[in-house]
Amino acid sequence: MQGLHFLLKQGSIKKSLKKHDYLASFISCLIHDYEHPGYSNQFVVRTKHPLAIRYNDMSVLENHHLAAGFAILLGYDKCNVIENMPIDEQAQTRKFIIEAVLNTDLSKHFSLLTTLKSKLSPSFPSDSFEDRSLILSISLRAASSFKVVRDKGNFFRWMDKMFDEFYR
Repeated sequence: MQGLHFLLKQGSIKKSLKKHDYLASFISCLIHDYEHPGYSNQFVVRTKHPLAIRYNDMSVLENHHLAAGFAILLGYDKCNVIENMPIDEQAQTRKFIIEAVLNTDLSKHFSLLTTLKSKLSPSFPSDSFEDRSLILSISLRAASSFKVVRDKGNFFRWMDKMFDEFYR
């Protein structure tokens, strides 16, 4: 969360985001690994895990994080922090969250980078949903790795967990 906040407050990024974009990014950060089983998408698909069956082998864990996160966010009155927003902002916030979390799937890494490279110009980022969503997606992916730049003890603990997940 701290890493994401740091990234979103830097330079020209903050000029192109709207208030509800910040909210969407922080909600995305909270749920992007919610109920993570400790396995990679590749592992759950190969083993025919029930989540892989439910989500048709596509971005299995990310779809589960979203479904479980939205079940809490929208299922409990005291948790629904977007309920008082205008309907169109609620819809756009939800769409941002969905795109950002789905884009944390490692299989989308190179396509995200290609999209970013193709858009880099003095006019980027624009006020468009696509540009703002791309910024949020890449910021979330980068912030997700910030845990490894903490003190040595935390670094090695997180690296052990990441290697366990990546090489199962």
